[in-house]
Amino acid sequence: MDSPHILDLVITNKESVENIDYLAPMGKSDYSVLLIYASSHANNTDPIPKLNLNKGNYSELQKFLDITWDSLLQPYNNVEMMWNAIKSKLLEAVNRYIPSTTPFSVLKKVKWKRPLDVEIRNTIKQNSILQKCYIRSKDPSVSVLILYEKVRNIVRNKTRQGEKRNQNEIANKCKSNPKRFSKYVKSKTTNKEPIGDLKFTDNLCNQVLATSDDHKAEILCNFFSSVFNHEKDERFAKLDSKNCTYTSELPVFSMDDIKDRLQKLNVNKLPGPDGIHSRILLETANETAYLLQLMFESSFNAKELPSKWNYANITLLHKKGPRTEVGNYRPVSLTNIVCKLMESIIRDNIMNHFIINRLFSNRQFGFVEGRSTTLQLLQVDVIYTDLQKAFDKIPHKRLISKYGIVEFNVPLDTL
Repeated sequence: MDSPHILDLVITNKESVENIDYLAPMGKSDYSVLLIYASSHANNTDPIPKLNLNKGNYSELQKFLDITWDSLLQPYNNVEMMWNAIKSKLLEAVNRYIPSTTPFSVLKKVKWKRPLDVEIRNTIKQNSILQKCYIRSKDPSVSVLILYEKVRNIVRNKTRQGEKRNQNEIANKCKSNPKRFSKYVKSKTTNKEPIGDLKFTDNLCNQVLATSDDHKAEILCNFFSSVFNHEKDERFAKLDSKNCTYTSELPVFSMDDIKDRLQKLNVNKLPGPDGIHSRILLETANETAYLLQLMFESSFNAKELPSKWNYANITLLHKKGPRTEVGNYRPVSLTNIVCKLMESIIRDNIMNHFIINRLFSNRQFGFVEGRSTTLQLLQVDVIYTDLQKAFDKIPHKRLISKYGIVEFNVPLDTL
């Protein structure tokens, strides 16, 4: 007996079809019924309340944080306890004076594109009432139909005008808020798919499929950590010291500098694992500058960081190829804003030492102010190569071994 010929197509952008069974025809039909087994992944998540930062009571928030921080932090004798006290006080202030709201993406219907203002919502309600009245009457001669068509046209024109205003606003602010622009473009060009099942090779060289979230997180963590450069404990050959005419001083954590950096924070950035948003730090720069000064000085002098500062929220970005392959994803880390603020002060101190002593080569482009990689393309004709996972493979011990030749006046175990 010949097997049935498949005339139907299953169009999919990934390997989701697992099996196809041939069943008996239905009724008097001559065609067999195809039972197609396909795997799918639904991204069912509970709605997470978000801070409505635009409606925060920042004047009361500033008064709440305008306290004597020395007396509050005096009982704590280490940076871990000190940071926990500061974090608790900041989060308490946020919970009191910053309202929360459910994300619009959770509440919206399929046809909704963005939140609508009150006027348009009321017009839509009026349009719905008139439509129901016309359906009940079914009489085109009555004035209900004319009024319904008039309101319907008003709704259509207002929604289209709102869409144009939204697009113009995104275009005008694309430089100050590039995330909003890229998010809008992405919503028009691609479909957001969750991370589905992942394939990986176990210790016995067998292909295994990870289906649960915990299992996916485990294999992704193992893969990303496997590319790190594992160095041996060995001494490296001592290099000749550089002749530095300028000896840098220890980093200074001044209130004015910290306040200036707080006021320049990008409020469009997401918070790290501590949940402290950059908008909160910017609005309370006068009140939080001193407590951050105490925190940074204590951490630098004690040569240790709070343990939570080593944590990060990891987001995966799909680069290319099949979404089932672990190697086709790139991790992006989102660390705490307060920690990055302290790092920027220390980094500027190190960069100042290198620039004054002219320790950077004239061939150094990128990561140096005024010497971008674009400038390099305009000056020389070369062939460039891209090293795969270059930052993950940096030999940190070998890099630190070169620290002593630049005569930097900061203890090595402090950095």
